[in-house]
Amino acid sequence: ILTWADDGEAHYYAVYRATSSKGKYSLYTTVEEPTAVLNIAIGKTYYFKVRAYAKGTDGNVRSAFSPIKSVKVK
Repeated sequence: ILTWADDGEAHYYAVYRATSSKGKYSLYTTVEEPTAVLNIAIGKTYYFKVRAYAKGTDGNVRSAFSPIKSVKVK
């Protein structure tokens, strides 16, 4: 489970994943709460970053990306 601080204004969060910290990040999932259940392979390291989205008058407003966090299941 990946968790992060709730920014208090987000309508949803987009979680992005890559196989290297400087690799190409792809959308992994979107969630409404500041937590995501990860389905990852044992022994492999993945890198995640999160972006918050809120509904604004001109459509969705997005935050900057969170710091990158690595996850490895042993």
